Amino acid sequence: MKLMDSLSHLIHHCVQMPRAGVSICWAAARFDSEDPGWCLFVERVATANDLQENHYLEEVGDTLWTTAVEIRSYRNLGVYL
Repeated sequence: MKLMDSLSHLIHHCVQMPRAGVSICWAAARFDSEDPGWCLFVERVATANDLQENHYLEEVGDTLWTTAVEIRSYRNLGVYL
């Protein structure tokens, strides 16, 4: 894969995915390797309700948790990434 010139080339956009909290990105595929690959990222960010329920949170949008999974194909489209 040739060197990418901007971050927008590192993110796979799809109308079938939720607009917030889910993304497919070209990144380090594994935590123990620097080799890049496609990863599915799912994250949950704090809402105003979360701030009221948990005094450790400081701002709306703070990351509560993130999951990253290496993927090779995107089944919804039948596309090999």
